Amino acid sequence: MQNNLPVWPGDTIGKGRNSVLVVMNGRIVVKPQWDYGSPARVEPMQPVVAVQGKRVRLECRASARPPPHISWYKDGKPVADIALRRFRVQNYRRRSVLVIRHARRDDAATYECRAQGAVGPAAIARANVSVLPQVTAAPDTPPGAPCPMPDPASYCLNGGTCLFFEVVQEQACKCPEGFNGQRCENKDVSNRSSMYHSYTCKLGLSTSYYC
Repeated sequence: MQNNLPVWPGDTIGKGRNSVLVVMNGRIVVKPQWDYGSPARVEPMQPVVAVQGKRVRLECRASARPPPHISWYKDGKPVADIALRRFRVQNYRRRSVLVIRHARRDDAATYECRAQGAVGPAAIARANVSVLPQVTAAPDTPPGAPCPMPDPASYCLNGGTCLFFEVVQEQACKCPEGFNGQRCENKDVSNRSSMYHSYTCKLGLSTSYYC
């Protein structure tokens, strides 16, 4: 049977253990592999510190002649075998990008980029990925609980509400509009209390309240 497939100059039509068959000037020439291609090389990757729930992006830049084949590994296991939609690999001619969406704590690992050229061993670059938990900022003023006394209404005057702040083990008064002071005993002539609820200043809990 005749093979009618076109053959172009420079095409590789066969490969031996240490050589390749290349079409040169209309003839088939046996050339050593090291004359045909170059081993792969990769650039080092930097460690990544991510926050849980955020995106992780690793980029591997590699070079070889012809362009290398790039694959990713997590703790020595192929990422291609990880059946997670959160993992996505984007391959380009001389680089590859691994994207992890919505990072989780168990995504923390050592990731490898392996670039395999036409000749020579694979080139490897590694990056350690750490995933930190999300931190929620505490409010400036902790919420107060009702004062632990038989008659808390008698402590605060002029209709104020007695609150106990466990973090400092002290009680304070939440004054109604028009009053301020430690026990709401003063009438606020400036009427600034219409904008803020007054707490006693002695607690030092927050500067966001007018005293």
